[in-house]
Amino acid sequence: ARALGLEIIQIPLFAIVAMPHAVPAADGFDAILLTSINGARHGGDCLTALHHLPLYAVGAASAAAARDAGHPAVHIGGGDAAATVPQMAAAGHRHVLHVAGADTHPFDPHGLIVTRCVVYRAEAVPAESVAARLAALGPAVIAVHSARAGARLAELLAPGMRTALTIAAISPAAAA
Repeated sequence: ARALGLEIIQIPLFAIVAMPHAVPAADGFDAILLTSINGARHGGDCLTALHHLPLYAVGAASAAAARDAGHPAVHIGGGDAAATVPQMAAAGHRHVLHVAGADTHPFDPHGLIVTRCVVYRAEAVPAESVAARLAALGPAVIAVHSARAGARLAELLAPGMRTALTIAAISPAAAA
């Protein structure tokens, strides 16, 4: 959008909060699954402790965040956990550490033993501040990056605002 010269207005619906977590023992795992940029940002100690393991990030952005966090062996997956886990299974992995947020979508583990390490959570920003900023928008395109964000946005939009807005959703679940 910036490359097209469009004005970007960020109105976060959630604040990302780091969660205390234990760094898992290195033995027993043979790969890491990373399903978000925030997992890399807040799970750096897990990634550092297991830096010798291959890491499968669901997309290019989360892969870049893992590399920025110092992980050397990063593979780019299929866009989400459901598409990335089969790649991990096909590569022969069996016991995977999933570095993730508190809210995750269920996925078929394809026979893998998946252990989650929750390193962050997303807390809703107070409705009043978000609703006031949304009400100040004129006609706009709103990018929705998750199903949870789509549901939160639907709660906050006044009925009259909906005709002036276009939603660009990352997935069908976010659009719904």
